[in-house]
Amino acid sequence: MSAYVGMKLLEPDQLLTLVNARDSSTIVSTNVTNDAIISGVVWTAAAATYTTEDGIPCFNHTAANQYATYSGPTVTLGQNYTLFYHCKIRISDSGWRTFHRNNLDHLLIGENGSKDLGIYSNRNGAFRDSGYDLIAGDWQTIIVTGVGDSPTSSTGTTTIYINGVQVGTCDRVGCGTSILYIGLISQPLGHWSIAGIYNKTLTPGQITQLHRQIQLK
Repeated sequence: MSAYVGMKLLEPDQLLTLVNARDSSTIVSTNVTNDAIISGVVWTAAAATYTTEDGIPCFNHTAANQYATYSGPTVTLGQNYTLFYHCKIRISDSGWRTFHRNNLDHLLIGENGSKDLGIYSNRNGAFRDSGYDLIAGDWQTIIVTGVGDSPTSSTGTTTIYINGVQVGTCDRVGCGTSILYIGLISQPLGHWSIAGIYNKTLTPGQITQLHRQIQLK
């Protein structure tokens, strides 16, 4: 999976990792053009299909065993972070739909058997609903901010933005966890073209700007 070389995103010095299917079908991502992205970071796809969905180059993670796995230096989230995606969530509610899965927590996940979107805190309290229901089958940007009670806390506030608009919150975070997967073996996400993480909480104005940058023009 390629790094996003087609555009310079805001706050590049705070980017931890960034993968993008629009630039190339190659199954590798590292700091291609932006030295702020940690050197040695590599994402590989497990049985993922590079495809075009609705005219958008993307990775197909709609079936079991289709996911992306991380290797390289340990990348650990601190007290504040932002996740972002351009994706088309699979329609079926059968099974969980995992976005980023770290070594301890699912930082964003759709609940098994429902459209509820939230965080699954393996450390503290299992699934926490944000109050927002997933809209499946449409391309959208999803941006998630995490503000923890401490740098390694499972408690704090996760805030979710869909297409630049705040839609829900929940009371768990993934602070102190390290990056492992996009999707998960038995919890396929759907189609996605961009996935990334900032090592800071973006402001509402920056979230609007990021939404505009990562949506397909």
